[in-house]
Amino acid sequence: MVFVSLPNSVVKRWNLLLELWDYPLMSDHYRNIATIDIQPLVSGIGFTDDDMLSVHLVDGRIVLVPLEWYPRLMNATVEERQDWRVFEDSDERDIIFWESLDELVPAIALLTGIPSRETDRSLQKWLSQRDNG
Repeated sequence: MVFVSLPNSVVKRWNLLLELWDYPLMSDHYRNIATIDIQPLVSGIGFTDDDMLSVHLVDGRIVLVPLEWYPRLMNATVEERQDWRVFEDSDERDIIFWESLDELVPAIALLTGIPSRETDRSLQKWLSQRDNG
């Protein structure tokens, strides 16, 4: 297990994601799936030619999701997409983290079919900062 120190902005985004995960209006179907006892463990990731994120799990499964689910990854360069690492949160859930993109993708979200919950306003602000920075 590797513990990393995360920037404050990442911690804030992760805490917001956790709050949204427990949002009372979320269907019971997804809430029950999200509380499985054995959490998926990430062994590697890749990207397909047809704009899909490919996440390889330790148990041998490969999960493919459209990059459009994660707009920051969709707008990233090849080099930025390859600069990722996995860390565990306090509940031992694997989180894929792209520091240069400030993007967090929980492995469980991939399995439950939950895309990024970033608002369009937040994405546009991030894109603007990228273009100017």
